[in-house]
Amino acid sequence: MAFHTWNQNTVRQIHNAVTPSNDQPNPRVPLSSKHDLDTAVDAARRAFTTVDERKCRIRPFLCDLEINKDALAELLSLEQGKPLSQAKTEIQRTKDLVRNMIEVDIPARN
Repeated sequence: MAFHTWNQNTVRQIHNAVTPSNDQPNPRVPLSSKHDLDTAVDAARRAFTTVDERKCRIRPFLCDLEINKDALAELLSLEQGKPLSQAKTEIQRTKDLVRNMIEVDIPARN
């Protein structure tokens, strides 16, 4: 699985992480600035207008979690030094939590 920053033009710093369990290098990752965060939050606020629209946009995320669950579990294991079995459990619990959240009926505000 390839990981990319959503806006590479703003990357000023790179973090060189290591796996806590064996001190082996992890892939380098970009560090976001306050500007990057503000831009992402502004984009998110514009993207989601209603609860139903949010639910529709989250459903594909669940599919992506399922498709990429093994690669994500490996990444969690590398980043956090946890056993792969625990990382897989964490991914499954995340999927369950998100699925439950989008099934909740939230009344619209007037």
